[in-house]
Amino acid sequence: SFSRVYYSAENIIQEDPVSLKLGNLTISAFPEQQGKLVAINDGGRAGFRVCNSCGYATLDKKPGSHETPWGSKCKSEHFQRRISLGHEFQTDVLHIQINGYQNKNQGFWYSLLYAILEGASTALEIERRDIDGCLYAYSGDPSSPRIVLFDDVPGGAGHVKRISESRENLLKVLTSAYSKMTNCTCGGAIGDSSCYSCLRNYGNQFCHDELKRGKVVDFFKEYVLPYIIDEVAI
Repeated sequence: SFSRVYYSAENIIQEDPVSLKLGNLTISAFPEQQGKLVAINDGGRAGFRVCNSCGYATLDKKPGSHETPWGSKCKSEHFQRRISLGHEFQTDVLHIQINGYQNKNQGFWYSLLYAILEGASTALEIERRDIDGCLYAYSGDPSSPRIVLFDDVPGGAGHVKRISESRENLLKVLTSAYSKMTNCTCGGAIGDSSCYSCLRNYGNQFCHDELKRGKVVDFFKEYVLPYIIDEVAI
């Protein structure tokens, strides 16, 4: 997929969070109604050529005659150089913030993001295609970004907000994510890979090489499970 979604921090209206205190680490989740996101398509890093006259866009290196949006022929040969196309949209958003932990490996954060999405889908019986997510370095520090989940349906449907409705829901999502990672066998015993049974999907092809289920398993074993093992059956 050539499209990626990014979170826009304009006019953030956040509600009260639900938090888990896990030793020196705190995981907080708080919803945002009608958060703003931007979908950008860069044509697979090649960019689009856009006609200056009618707006026709193509990936062709040498675009020729073409039809306008109204079906007539456009004879203009003046095209903008390679550009990306995008649009803004609003939907229900959930911010997950992990305080007390930093990791400079971007692959870890992408792996944790998609593990949590898989966990939410299973634990709360949400269609996986109805939710998605991205990372947002709200403090300017990419080693401790927020994990931003959002409803991938127009206007939102309250799916991701359910995670923050209770501490129990957040625990269910996290433990379900861990179970999904440990039940897969890709990458061998250390999980130095990912597949379409654990982390990969069509929408995250841009980071397939960075997704490692073992990174998520190790994080949970060290920072999460020791503090919740008595509360939730894994």
